[in-house]
Amino acid sequence: MKPIIFDDQPGDYFALSNLYPRSLKLQQQYWHSVEHYYQAQQFIQTADQERIRQALTPQAARQLAQTTTAARRVNWEQSRTDILQEALYAKFRYNDDLNVLLLSTADAPLHYRTDTDTYWSITAGGEGENRLGELLMTIRTRLRRWQALQAEASARTPWMSIQKDVPVPTDYGTLNFNVYLDHRGKEHVAIIIGRIEPDQPVLTRIHSECLTGDLFRSLKCDCGQQLEQALHRMQDAAARGSGGILLYMRDEGRGIGLGNKMRAYHYQAQGLDTEEANEVLGLPVDARTYQLPAAILRDLGVQQVQLMTNNPAKLRGLTQAGIQVMREKMVSPQNTHNADYLATKHTRMGHDIPTDPTG
Repeated sequence: MKPIIFDDQPGDYFALSNLYPRSLKLQQQYWHSVEHYYQAQQFIQTADQERIRQALTPQAARQLAQTTTAARRVNWEQSRTDILQEALYAKFRYNDDLNVLLLSTADAPLHYRTDTDTYWSITAGGEGENRLGELLMTIRTRLRRWQALQAEASARTPWMSIQKDVPVPTDYGTLNFNVYLDHRGKEHVAIIIGRIEPDQPVLTRIHSECLTGDLFRSLKCDCGQQLEQALHRMQDAAARGSGGILLYMRDEGRGIGLGNKMRAYHYQAQGLDTEEANEVLGLPVDARTYQLPAAILRDLGVQQVQLMTNNPAKLRGLTQAGIQVMREKMVSPQNTHNADYLATKHTRMGHDIPTDPTG
């Protein structure tokens, strides 16, 4: 089989490189890339590791490690392969798009090619040990085994339901909580307000967790306002004898997590828009999928929804997952802090946003 060759330059398989900028979590910390983690582990002192962890790019982390004269691990040569394998597994295990990319290589040999390193790579002349390529093929096998175990476990046990029908009194009335667990251990909640009729389109909102907007009422986004708008809308429906379902999904930052959202905010403060900031960080603009929300709806007996959203991706996602969808638009109150954010969602992400300038 013909080898797949990749290097440290943007291309079809650039994401296999250590220099690809994608976050991972190891040792209870977020690292900007595999290269950040790998280079930092050479050093004994936590302060030296932290300086490398804070480097703005993978290339900068590598350069900083090469020029740092601080004390290094005495067993680095013996441990570096295991350390890199740990980082690679975290990178591909917890990033769905990278997982898919690596598994798409099937059984093809993976060759990392540079002319400056004969330990991790193969040179253009065919010399070198290709240790990085070998590690990636090992990770590929581990991921396949993990997926097989997940499929086997799902076939044996109820695949996601944790607890159903828990009444919680709130300012919006008594809400009925149903908790679900996904394959990564994240807990999501389906909240039923009032009464739903599964044979009719059910008023529904798929709301991605937003700590800054939902809890602290951040003015940089419209998340908190949309959550409150959905709850009031469903409260009104319940008062008329029907109700609705709020799916509160633990997909902070459109799936990239709170830490990465804060990193994106850092770049937005320098003039980049939401999409550009994610791209600079090597992150997807929107990492969410809608198979799980669709499965939760089916578990609740719902096949038709009147979806409260301005996001066409949600409409497509639920439709592709077999749910019949009607749409109800949501007003997004505009202010001086979120005007650019709303404009980016409209012009670059295709959101159909009926804004309320007075909101």
